[in-house]
Amino acid sequence: MLFSPFSVLYQKISAQLTQYGVMPTGADEVAFKTWLLAAWADSGFTQDFAALYQDASSTTFSVGVRVGSSGHKVNVWWGDGTSNSYTPSTSSNTTIGKTWGSGAKRAIVLIGRITRWEGTSQKYGGRLWENLRSLTYLSCGGCSLLTGSINSLPSGLTFLSCWSCSLLTGSINNLPSGLTYLDCGSCSLLPGSINSLPSGLTSIDCILWCF
Repeated sequence: MLFSPFSVLYQKISAQLTQYGVMPTGADEVAFKTWLLAAWADSGFTQDFAALYQDASSTTFSVGVRVGSSGHKVNVWWGDGTSNSYTPSTSSNTTIGKTWGSGAKRAIVLIGRITRWEGTSQKYGGRLWENLRSLTYLSCGGCSLLTGSINSLPSGLTFLSCWSCSLLTGSINNLPSGLTYLDCGSCSLLPGSINSLPSGLTSIDCILWCF
């Protein structure tokens, strides 16, 4: 059976949201799928996305992003029926944010060719970089609900700060070869040998890091 690129994208996102327990149902699912199709086109038919969830204890979300080429849009679904379209800069952070009226566990879906992500100590969870394959800079320190393996990081990543992301797994032996900055302090589930770190690393912080 053949699947269209959009069908593949929708299946990937819905599988993750279902896993987190925030997949829309009924009329809300129809509205979400309609939004995703329009957002996919608006974002340049990319397959780059992040399917996250907002923790029930938090009412705000904020992250700074950039894109690699001028005019590339990023679309966001906020899990409450609202959405936004952004045109981030290539040289300075554009803030993507939301304040909800009350706390609840909600879906957050971003689609776009994001190259830079800066959002620390946030109350969102999920597998952030698994499908954001254009990332070259990732700062998500203190986001303790994030899960996933550092072995699935985008191959072009040069900067990684994920301190106190205690649920991350994987081996430091398989980090992107072009990485120049690494801060994984207090990430005690990341085994491996420091002799296998990328040869181009110029800065490393491994406080309370158990190899």
